[in-house]
Amino acid sequence: MTFGGKGGIWSAIGDLGQKAVDEIMKTAIDAGINFIDTANVYSEGVSEELTGQSIKNLGLKRDDLIVATKVRGKMGSGPNEIGLSRKHILHR
Repeated sequence: MTFGGKGGIWSAIGDLGQKAVDEIMKTAIDAGINFIDTANVYSEGVSEELTGQSIKNLGLKRDDLIVATKVRGKMGSGPNEIGLSRKHILHR
């Protein structure tokens, strides 16, 4: 959740850019860690983008990693920007 630093509280939690993310990911992988946990709301999605780019930059095999992400977080103010399914509102 410290990757990216975009929006709201995320800039206060951390503002790590791609170089730092690559260094952290390399250190973790070299130590035998293969479980990566993230969420769609971390830095408004930037954290997931940086994580994915790091996997690519480091030449890691996606099949060698477990990437867990929480996807229900509110990403915007619209009715389709939260949750796992769309809610249809009927107007009478």
